[in-house]
Amino acid sequence: MNEAINPAMGVICSWKAPKEVSLELLRNSLEDCGFDPMMARDMIARDAFTRAARELSEARVIDKVGEDETTVSFQFTKKWMEEQEFKFDKEFVLTVHKETGTITGGNPELAKTAFDLLVQHQGKRNTSDVSRLIQKIIESAGADLIPLREQGGVYFVPDSHKDLIGAIRKLLKDIGGYLSSFDIRFGQADTQDSVAEAITNHMHDLIEQFKESCAEIKPDSAEWLVNRRKGTIKSIKDKLKCYHGLLQGYSERLGQEIEDAETLMLEHIKKETEA
Repeated sequence: MNEAINPAMGVICSWKAPKEVSLELLRNSLEDCGFDPMMARDMIARDAFTRAARELSEARVIDKVGEDETTVSFQFTKKWMEEQEFKFDKEFVLTVHKETGTITGGNPELAKTAFDLLVQHQGKRNTSDVSRLIQKIIESAGADLIPLREQGGVYFVPDSHKDLIGAIRKLLKDIGGYLSSFDIRFGQADTQDSVAEAITNHMHDLIEQFKESCAEIKPDSAEWLVNRRKGTIKSIKDKLKCYHGLLQGYSERLGQEIEDAETLMLEHIKKETEA
């Protein structure tokens, strides 16, 4: 195919993240691929304990029963079947110290097991963690993952960020996953229509989310919140300009939706000023 006649529109991509990867390998791979390794953040003790608790939950129920600035507490309740009826009996409460991860409570042996599991979970990431990280990488680069199905998992990425997809492919390969991508070019009417509709739906969702967020602007709103909303609408405008060549006849409609959303924001700001 002649690339001059049929220039690139972008890529369709999908990926599979590994079931589990060590935090050390993930951070090293991020750095090797040109990303900030600290995008893979440390896991707070509470979240790590929640994951560890799944491995301790056989024949028992574990519920959060209290939390303050420094600790969060979980009740362990024994669960068993007796005469076709579930029975419950409180066993003990374990308390997790948020900063250190230290676990104290009524069963020292189980507390030690829980702490060891907590440390293990802090040192690894699962499939969902990696997928969220990929989405964060793309978002931080100012790019978009434009879903091609309601359930997600298959996305269109405009050609302006094709190199980013290449770097993510390398990252996934390094940690035991993979990314598949397929080049999409101008030249086929059905494909161009599908891409235009997908981007339009994506832009529409961004605009609706922005309009909902404008409700957060109150008379006592901080200046940083107002500035953040202004930055968001500017970003949406920039996306419209960037995607103009892919949107076919949808640009005008989206432009009006963006204008209406910006007017809504300004009305909220005006109310704040008048209040």
